[in-house]
Amino acid sequence: MPKHKVTDAVLEAHLMTIEPENKIEEFAQAGADLITFHIEATNQSQSVIHKIKGSGSKAGVALNPATPLSSIEEILYDVDIVLLMTAIPGGAGHPLLKHSIDKVKRLHNIIRENDYKCFLEVDGGITIENAKDLREAGANILVSDTALYESTDVWASLAMLTGE
Repeated sequence: MPKHKVTDAVLEAHLMTIEPENKIEEFAQAGADLITFHIEATNQSQSVIHKIKGSGSKAGVALNPATPLSSIEEILYDVDIVLLMTAIPGGAGHPLLKHSIDKVKRLHNIIRENDYKCFLEVDGGITIENAKDLREAGANILVSDTALYESTDVWASLAMLTGE
């Protein structure tokens, strides 16, 4: 999937903006392999997904912590990744919200029961202490900046986060 001159890494653009449909082309041209938008930021989610895919990128949808899973159930078949925000967005170091692990389990079950092909990503409050619980609940991808940046041994912390 990566198509970059200087890295083989997958580059994800997480659009935390209103009217994400107005930013898709810009991020796709900049090289985003995956463009994720917030379901709360548009009333044209299906159109946004198709515009992202038409740009050559993979499409992701994100949900803020208080947004119900029902808001994305009708589009899960068409996205490549679902990003659950598991802490209040807006800054590093916010704790994992208590209901997050249950919400990950519920979404994982919806994905599995319907044989959807999307990944389940979680972002917010991910620590070495809760990473295993989130992976066991069904998360495929964990976003954890604070746990790594504040670590004295990044490689050991990364191994604990990934379970390797």
